[in-house]
This record gives sequence, C-alpha cells and structure tokens, in this order.
Amino acid sequence: MLEALTADALDAVARRLADANLERATVEDAIERILRAFVAVGDRYAVLTSDQATLEAAHGELAAPLHEVLARGIETGVLRDDLPVEILYEFLAGTILKAIALNQQHRLGLEEASATAASFFLNGTRSRD
Repeated sequence: MLEALTADALDAVARRLADANLERATVEDAIERILRAFVAVGDRYAVLTSDQATLEAAHGELAAPLHEVLARGIETGVLRDDLPVEILYEFLAGTILKAIALNQQHRLGLEEASATAASFFLNGTRSRD
C-alpha cells in the first residue's frame, strides 16, 4: 500500500512540475510553481516524508527539474553563486517540506504556504550583486 501511495504522490508531483513549464518561466516564477506543485499534493507527498529512504528516492526522481531551475538561476545571476546547486537544492527541499507541514497543520493555506515559502527561499538565495 505504501508503494502505491508513493507512486501516486510521485506521479502527481511530476505531472504538476511538467504542467508548470518551468523551462519557460522566469527563475522566480519557476520556484513559485515548484513550491505550489509540492504543497498542492502535500497530503499525498507527506507519506513520503515519514520514511527517510523513501524520501531520498522521491527526491532523486523529482530532483532534475529543480536542479535545472536552480542552475539557471545561478547562471543568470538571479541566485547567489557562492553555493553549489546541490546546497541550494537542499535548502529548497527543506523549504518545500516546511511549507507542506504548515499547510497540513492548517496554519497556512495552500497559496499562502506556497507564496511565503517561495519568498522565503528566494530572499535568502538571491544574488548579492
């Protein structure tokens, strides 16, 4: 049953990321879309966060489009270049998990959790130039 829930969550997030057209969006908009995609399927995605091995596998499958956006952000000067993509990804993943948790606890709604998390992440990772 856990495998089916995991597959469903991965498929839902992957579909949302594909629908988001991240490659055509600005870096800022792409990050907002990424956060919204994950928070929107947060209830299903939450099952992945209960098991570290499952969480790491899920991130492995979903990491490519996120890495691409972060790399583009560094290359275009939108995001800071003193940290590698892998570190920015870890911060983004943590921000995603916290936004999901706040939404599930009904402390923030879907849009507010997504927008606040995107703002929080972007403000901390913007280029210092």
